[in-house]
Amino acid sequence: MHITLPEIVANLSLPIDHKRVSRFNISRANVWEGAVRGFRRSSYSENCDMLVRFTDDAGVYEEGIDTGGPRREFLTLLMKHLKDRPIFDGPEGHRFLVYNANAVREDEYFLAGKMIAVSVVHGGPGPHFLSEDLVQYLAGQPSVKPTVNLITDEEIGKALREVGIT
Repeated sequence: MHITLPEIVANLSLPIDHKRVSRFNISRANVWEGAVRGFRRSSYSENCDMLVRFTDDAGVYEEGIDTGGPRREFLTLLMKHLKDRPIFDGPEGHRFLVYNANAVREDEYFLAGKMIAVSVVHGGPGPHFLSEDLVQYLAGQPSVKPTVNLITDEEIGKALREVGIT
C-alpha cells in the first residue's frame, strides 16, 4: 500500500470543522507572542478553522476578510519565527533540536510541535528550516549520520573532533 504525503495531509485535515473557528489576533511586530497566546487559549482547537486578524503596531485591525490568505501569511510568518527559537540550532536550512531548560519549563517543545503540525494541516508551510537528518530521524529512519559541521557551538565541535567524530 503506497500513500503519498499529500494524501496523509489531506486525511489529517478531514476532521477540521469549517463551521467553527479558533481566533488569532496577531500583531505583525509580535507574531510569536500572538501565536503563543492563540495556541494556549482555552478555546483553541486544532479541529476548528483558523480565523486570523492582523493588527498594526498601534493595535488597529487591518481590513479584509479571512478567506485563507491571512491564515497562510500568519503560518508562514510563524514558521520564520519558529526557526529562530532557542530550541533549534544549526546552520540556516539545517537546524536541529537542542536542549534549552527555559523552553522545557515553558513547554515550548510541545508548542513548537503543535505549531508545525497545525501549519501543515491547515495549509501553511512546513518547517523547511529543519535539518534533513532530523526530519529523517523523526520519520523513523534509524541510520541518520549527521556531521560535526552542523554543530554551531565551537567548543562542542572541537571536543567532538578531538575524540575522532567527524
